[in-house]
Amino acid sequence: MRHKITIEPRAQADVIEIKKWYRVRKPGLENEFIDKLKQNLFLLAENPMLFQIRYKALRAVVFKKFPFLAYYFISKNEVYIITVLAAKQNQSEVLQKR
Repeated sequence: MRHKITIEPRAQADVIEIKKWYRVRKPGLENEFIDKLKQNLFLLAENPMLFQIRYKALRAVVFKKFPFLAYYFISKNEVYIITVLAAKQNQSEVLQKR
């Protein structure tokens, strides 16, 4: 069964910030980041239980090649992406604030 994916506004803002950062550092790399994001969203839609719980009831998918994690939770047949964080950030501290 395919799950519906909802990207919460905070996560959308995170993705926009990350894209801008990559565009400045190395133009074109932001497109590779978006491609990885799309791949991860496809995986989540197909099998959201694939990734482990990282914080309370939140699961996280780790981006290949990019040092980011997308945190999400599952409710019935829907996956909610709540934030995208840099791996070097203090995950627990940031998630408590969101």
